[in-house]
Amino acid sequence: MRYMKKVISVLSILALACIAKASSPINMDMVTVGNAGNAADTTRLQPGAVSYEYRIGKYEVTNAQYATFSNSVFATQSGTYANYTNGTKSVNLYAALNYSNCGIAYDATDGFIPREGQENNAVNYISAYASALFCNWLGDGDITTGAYNINLADKEDMFYSGNINREAGYVLPTDNEWYKAAYYNGDTETYSMYANGKDTITTEDANYNNVIGAITDVDYGVASFYGTYGQTGNLNERNETLDGSFLRYRGGAYSTTDLIDISSDKYGNVNNSNTSRIIGFRVATLDMNVPEPATYAAIFGALALGFAAWRKRK
Repeated sequence: MRYMKKVISVLSILALACIAKASSPINMDMVTVGNAGNAADTTRLQPGAVSYEYRIGKYEVTNAQYATFSNSVFATQSGTYANYTNGTKSVNLYAALNYSNCGIAYDATDGFIPREGQENNAVNYISAYASALFCNWLGDGDITTGAYNINLADKEDMFYSGNINREAGYVLPTDNEWYKAAYYNGDTETYSMYANGKDTITTEDANYNNVIGAITDVDYGVASFYGTYGQTGNLNERNETLDGSFLRYRGGAYSTTDLIDISSDKYGNVNNSNTSRIIGFRVATLDMNVPEPATYAAIFGALALGFAAWRKRK
């Protein structure tokens, strides 16, 4: 009985820790990328070396998640634009409301709403600045605190490595982090051409070559070695180069037809303020203490079983 009490006590502490860590405004499915200290992809002269464990979004950020964020923080809305304003600085949260190829609309009564049937689609038309504010907000609901400093004199400085506090919560993945999660196999210590773990790919594995003709659900296709979806096709995704330049994008999009353009060999750079119908993003974090969603259920399940067994013995 004394042992069972100790087990229940430990599980209770873990459960309370989970609750404390679950202060994010919304749930984000994250996967752990281990195999710290892996080598870069020297075969293709690409990045991928990461000296630490981290966690990255299992999926791209969705329309429903971004609409919740926008409703929480936006200050002004006019026509197709919505802006967050902080003093003299303004960050465009959404620049394509009511466009036919975007998944979020604005309603005067309900605010930002995902289009019907597109709630779980990857969100597009998001600037780098808005992506950064989403990361801040995702940590504790406050977009002025977190990894990115919106209060800098020039918002462009948000992306200089010396100004990013990557220990503070959620961030955009670095080029190395994004690349490793997509293409590295920790068992074989090798890289693949595509994020399905192979050097070949079909439209059953990923949303490209207009197989669907539009952005689709973020869980479409085959997962990478670490369990991420959509790092090939659906939408190109922004990631940090950590040198203060324009953010990079990788992965290809639903309309990409050239196999090279959806492979590990291809990347591009885009102006941080630009938005596009074929660019989205996912998040990452260095905080390894937040259990993945399945872990919450396991902890509380074990706690319940332990309590039931203790009561029965008693």
